[in-house]
Amino acid sequence: MQAFLREKLVDSLVRCGKLVDAFQAKEVSFLPDTLSWLKDLEDTLSRLRHSLAGAIASERKRVVASGEKANRPKGVSKSKYQVQEAAVALGIAEERLREVVVQIDSKFDGWREQIAQLAAIASQFEPIEISNPNLPESELRKIWQQMGKREEGRSMHQYLSASMPRSDLMYLLRDVVANLLANRTQS
Repeated sequence: MQAFLREKLVDSLVRCGKLVDAFQAKEVSFLPDTLSWLKDLEDTLSRLRHSLAGAIASERKRVVASGEKANRPKGVSKSKYQVQEAAVALGIAEERLREVVVQIDSKFDGWREQIAQLAAIASQFEPIEISNPNLPESELRKIWQQMGKREEGRSMHQYLSASMPRSDLMYLLRDVVANLLANRTQS
């Protein structure tokens, strides 16, 4: 679940970079594209039931409200003020997304290290069998089962199985196994 969220946020950050380019180039599409980006991001986060959805909705509301005459400074045009507010909202949203990605990455680094330790324990007694180097889900499940067979790693295997969603476990296991395969071919 966290892996899926991370991928969605990274995609949004990539799109955010394109919006920054549009702002820098003073493209007229910047304001509607930013509002669209904020709305899409809010919808994605809402579907994933992430608390950041509310903060993104707040930023979108601020940009929309900046178009009201009562909300902008005297002498500043509506469009110029909305573009400025959209740029600020974009920066705030980008920062919040990066924070979440860093939190997920930090959690994943710890789990990935534990999975790698378990792989080292398991392969010490019997080589990890990989019949399909493309690592489909079925292959990953077999590898994961194999890693939990030995008494020396069983408690860690059970802990990891219980402490993270299956989709995140398979995502991280795929990384660890791919890294093992890459190191085997280089040796």
